[in-house]
Amino acid sequence: MGSTESWEDTASDSTVSDVELLTFLRAGQVDALRALYRRYGRLVYTLSRRILHSDEEAEEITQDVFLTLWRRDAYRADRGSLSRYL
Repeated sequence: MGSTESWEDTASDSTVSDVELLTFLRAGQVDALRALYRRYGRLVYTLSRRILHSDEEAEEITQDVFLTLWRRDAYRADRGSLSRYL
Protein backbone atom coordinates (compact mmCIF):
# COMPACT_ATOMS: atom_id res chain seq x y z
CA MET A 1 0.00 0.00 0.00
CA GLY A 2 1.45 3.37 -1.03
CA SER A 3 1.76 6.27 1.36
CA THR A 4 -0.98 8.29 -0.37
CA GLU A 5 -3.37 5.36 -0.53
CA SER A 6 -5.83 4.85 2.31
CA TRP A 7 -6.70 1.47 3.80
CA GLU A 8 -10.23 1.84 2.40
CA ASP A 9 -8.84 2.43 -1.11
CA THR A 10 -6.75 -0.71 -0.75
CA ALA A 11 -9.70 -2.72 0.62
CA SER A 12 -11.92 -1.77 -2.30
CA ASP A 13 -9.19 -2.61 -4.80
CA SER A 14 -10.10 -5.75 -6.72
CA THR A 15 -6.65 -7.18 -5.95
CA VAL A 16 -7.67 -7.63 -2.31
CA SER A 17 -9.36 -11.02 -2.08
CA ASP A 18 -12.67 -11.72 -0.40
CA VAL A 19 -10.83 -13.90 2.11
CA GLU A 20 -8.53 -11.00 3.02
CA LEU A 21 -11.50 -8.67 3.39
CA LEU A 22 -13.26 -11.21 5.60
CA THR A 23 -10.14 -11.48 7.75
CA PHE A 24 -10.17 -7.70 8.19
CA LEU A 25 -13.92 -7.82 8.86
CA ARG A 26 -13.47 -10.44 11.59
CA ALA A 27 -10.86 -8.16 13.15
CA GLY A 28 -13.51 -5.43 13.38
CA GLN A 29 -12.45 -3.33 10.39
CA VAL A 30 -15.60 -1.51 9.26
CA ASP A 31 -13.87 -0.48 6.01
CA ALA A 32 -13.74 -4.15 5.04
CA LEU A 33 -17.53 -4.34 5.32
CA ARG A 34 -17.82 -1.21 3.18
CA ALA A 35 -15.55 -2.76 0.57
CA LEU A 36 -17.56 -5.98 0.53
CA TYR A 37 -20.78 -3.97 0.22
CA ARG A 38 -19.35 -2.03 -2.72
CA ARG A 39 -18.25 -5.30 -4.28
CA TYR A 40 -21.46 -7.31 -3.72
CA GLY A 41 -24.24 -4.96 -2.64
CA ARG A 42 -25.67 -4.53 -6.12
CA LEU A 43 -25.67 -8.29 -6.69
CA VAL A 44 -27.52 -8.98 -3.43
CA TYR A 45 -30.01 -6.18 -4.09
CA THR A 46 -30.67 -7.23 -7.69
CA LEU A 47 -31.30 -10.87 -6.78
CA SER A 48 -33.52 -9.84 -3.86
CA ARG A 49 -35.47 -7.44 -6.07
CA ARG A 50 -35.94 -10.09 -8.73
CA ILE A 51 -37.33 -12.56 -6.18
CA LEU A 52 -39.40 -10.17 -4.05
CA HIS A 53 -40.61 -7.70 -6.71
CA SER A 54 -40.27 -4.91 -4.15
CA ASP A 55 -37.60 -2.20 -3.96
CA GLU A 56 -38.19 -1.64 -0.25
CA GLU A 57 -38.00 -5.31 0.68
CA ALA A 58 -34.91 -5.80 -1.50
CA GLU A 59 -33.20 -2.89 0.27
CA GLU A 60 -34.09 -4.36 3.65
CA ILE A 61 -32.83 -7.82 2.70
CA THR A 62 -29.59 -6.34 1.37
CA GLN A 63 -29.03 -4.52 4.66
CA ASP A 64 -29.82 -7.68 6.61
CA VAL A 65 -27.39 -9.77 4.56
CA PHE A 66 -24.48 -7.42 5.22
CA LEU A 67 -25.45 -6.89 8.85
CA THR A 68 -25.43 -10.66 9.31
CA LEU A 69 -22.04 -10.87 7.62
CA TRP A 70 -20.77 -8.24 10.09
CA ARG A 71 -22.28 -9.81 13.21
CA ARG A 72 -21.73 -13.51 12.58
CA ASP A 73 -18.83 -15.52 11.34
CA ALA A 74 -20.98 -17.86 9.25
CA TYR A 75 -19.18 -17.86 5.90
CA ARG A 76 -16.75 -20.71 5.24
CA ALA A 77 -14.47 -20.47 2.20
CA ASP A 78 -14.38 -24.26 1.84
CA ARG A 79 -18.10 -24.18 1.00
CA GLY A 80 -17.66 -21.96 -2.06
CA SER A 81 -17.21 -18.35 -3.06
CA LEU A 82 -18.44 -15.44 -0.99
CA SER A 83 -20.64 -14.25 -3.86
CA ARG A 84 -22.43 -17.60 -3.87
CA TYR A 85 -22.82 -17.50 -0.08
CA LEU A 86 -24.31 -14.03 -0.21
